[in-house]
Amino acid sequence: MTATGSTTYLLDEQTPSPLGLQRKAGWIMIGGTCLGTAAFSLLIALAFIVEMDWVRLSSDQGELLGTSLIMARDVMYLAGGIAAMVWMYAAYKRLPQFTGRPNQRKNWWAWAGMLIPGPCLFVPFRIARELASGSRDGEAACSPRLVGVAQASIVIALLAAAATVSLAYAGISQEVVTIAVVLTMAATNVLATIAWSILVLKINKAQEESLA
Repeated sequence: MTATGSTTYLLDEQTPSPLGLQRKAGWIMIGGTCLGTAAFSLLIALAFIVEMDWVRLSSDQGELLGTSLIMARDVMYLAGGIAAMVWMYAAYKRLPQFTGRPNQRKNWWAWAGMLIPGPCLFVPFRIARELASGSRDGEAACSPRLVGVAQASIVIALLAAAATVSLAYAGISQEVVTIAVVLTMAATNVLATIAWSILVLKINKAQEESLA
């Protein structure tokens, strides 16, 4: 039970996820997304180098390298995504201990919001903003602007990915345009990864210090 002034909020009967699980999930999320982004960046660099004819690879070599990087990217992003759902659920379920009031959404939205098309574009960021604002005994664990940076980066990366596919289908092969779009996608992926990593570390630290 947690009290804030005259307001008392009774936590649900289920025991909150242990902070150890939350901490481990956070590190797996950070590691997975960082390695996935690194593989994705290497894939783009490889395609650019081959396209510019700076390095000549046989079709078999190019296919092997490309397939390996794509598999590494997908596996790492999958691991990071699963860990992100675990981390967000654990952190969100614990949030009322610091705010003294119920969460704005049901706890299951913390993981389901990442899976449902449509809501996945805004629900995780709203929950992350709640976590950033109230994970230190009601005080901000970090600036909500960090969530905005992560959200904007991911949206821009998705738009750049859609533009890349559209250019390919339209048969547009202007190198300058293609390179600009692909580099934008890579840069925003890196920025989103950095923003999410800082956010996770700051929220974990704030909750640990508040529970100490």
